[in-house]
Amino acid sequence: MEDLQHYSIALNSTAFQIWLTKYERGKYVVRLLDAGLLYNAGGVEQYVKWWNAIHMWGLGPNAQSFKRDVEALWEKNKKNASTAAMTPPVSENQAAPAPIPPSTEA
Repeated sequence: MEDLQHYSIALNSTAFQIWLTKYERGKYVVRLLDAGLLYNAGGVEQYVKWWNAIHMWGLGPNAQSFKRDVEALWEKNKKNASTAAMTPPVSENQAAPAPIPPSTEA
């Protein structure tokens, strides 16, 4: 239980906050790790670095298994007549983006 931790990202149109909840000495402790503004390149870069670091930490030893699962789902979806499950919804006047296939790099 001592190694249990949870990251949270609070995000709105102009700012972000990065929070960590961790179990320490029999109780949960919540800490603000960072905060920034999203209206300039530096703030967006700061947010993206946090986002990437949190997700890489979360995947950790399971990254390769996650990659295999995504690739298997992609291949299964390609066999179906529709790619609707892998395509995000769009508004009427917005063109639908093409699904991006998983990387073939090892």
